[in-house]
Amino acid sequence: MHIVHVDIRVKPESVPRFLDLVAINRIHSLREPGIIAFDLYRDAADPHLFLLFEVYRSPGDHEEHRKTTHFLEFRSQVQDCVDGTYEVRRFTPMFED
Repeated sequence: MHIVHVDIRVKPESVPRFLDLVAINRIHSLREPGIIAFDLYRDAADPHLFLLFEVYRSPGDHEEHRKTTHFLEFRSQVQDCVDGTYEVRRFTPMFED
């Protein structure tokens, strides 16, 4: 299993567009056989800070996802919504039951 967290700060005026773009990307992403989960969370204290939480069967599945048309379109379109940079962190589980 391979987990990806992406912290994204969104421009206040871009939040509705950002949510639409993530929703479209999520629909397509969940159709990929290597994706287990693809969720978006909003920070409870900061309405402009979001966390993309993605779970892949393997690191290779994550790499395949990054080559898909829907991801490439999402990445190019979402840039206008981002306020600054975003942080990507990758995790591997310590326990797999």
